[in-house]
Amino acid sequence: MTAIAKTAATERRDWVVWLDTYSAAKFYDAFMLNAQDACGHCVQCNEPIFLDIREGGGVPDWRTRDGDYGCVESPETTDEGVGSHRPLRLAP
Repeated sequence: MTAIAKTAATERRDWVVWLDTYSAAKFYDAFMLNAQDACGHCVQCNEPIFLDIREGGGVPDWRTRDGDYGCVESPETTDEGVGSHRPLRLAP
């Protein structure tokens, strides 16, 4: 059996149908249980970082153990602000 590649629109539609069946509340509970405080190392500064979803109202962001969201080693860091920590990502 061969897998058929899905388009982004088809994949999104399948997620919407699944979420409607599963319920947003159950998805939230499962997502928070599995993702909140997940950890890794910042590829820019090599500090341990933790995924924070609650603080940003559902928008995931990476922070250090002491709660620092900014990474001075980020290429986004300028005189006007500090860029974000970035986790190591597996190749697609």
